[in-house]
Amino acid sequence: MQRYGKVRKFSVATRQLTTLATLPVVVEVRDGVTGIVLEPDFKVYRWVYLFYGHGTQGDFRHRLSRFTLDGFGMLDMASERPILIIPARKGRFHTAGAMRFDA
Repeated sequence: MQRYGKVRKFSVATRQLTTLATLPVVVEVRDGVTGIVLEPDFKVYRWVYLFYGHGTQGDFRHRLSRFTLDGFGMLDMASERPILIIPARKGRFHTAGAMRFDA
């Protein structure tokens, strides 16, 4: 994951870095993609959760969304399902993200 919107995968076997998708993020001072986590049953559902800044100066939000990896291992942008949307002021506050699943 890159703050500027690129979601990437590193293959240990081939030592290759592949861009799976580029999110339409807002990066101004502290915003952008700030968190990523895989579904605990990732092999079954192929879900990836991303926390990122989205919108414009007048309508900016932090968004936690679920995406699905398609059959080619790429992030399916059309599969986005927003889970949590938090209104915010762009560039005014420190932004960070960390996610984990609870029992």
